[in-house]
Amino acid sequence: MAKIRLTAEQAEARDREGQKRYDQVVDYGSQNRIVGMVPDLDRERHAAGAELAVAVYFGLPWTGLHGRRSSADVGTNVQVRCRIIGDVHWDKLKLYVHEQDPDDHAYVHVIPTGPNDYLLVGWTFGAAAKQEGEPQHGKLRGGRCRWGVRKQQLLHIETLRGIAA
Repeated sequence: MAKIRLTAEQAEARDREGQKRYDQVVDYGSQNRIVGMVPDLDRERHAAGAELAVAVYFGLPWTGLHGRRSSADVGTNVQVRCRIIGDVHWDKLKLYVHEQDPDDHAYVHVIPTGPNDYLLVGWTFGAAAKQEGEPQHGKLRGGRCRWGVRKQQLLHIETLRGIAA
């Protein structure tokens, strides 16, 4: 595990990107009347911050662009999954990989631990998550599957160095 604290400048960039994503969710949801799509500014802010924390840790560029599942969040092959703790102990949270997620991407599990602090818990490849994770069939919209990977199954974050591009 690794801890990253964003600088004031990085936190401002995170907040701008989080607000932009929040506005997009609000606009998209109102246009398409998506059931269950609840805009959450804090979630969008922390998702952007988690991506930035991973980029800082590995020295990779972060554009903040939020796109399709097939596009990387950081570099060319790294997807970041951010989970806000809430009332659940962070040790119980899982990294989730979805059916349509690319098998060859690295998925990094990140948990915000403070206003500008992020814990990089570990990582796995999409293919490994789909083989070793706990399947949850039909729990998502459209009956798709996702796999939950426990912290103990993740690889140490430092082992991604050199693979992340």
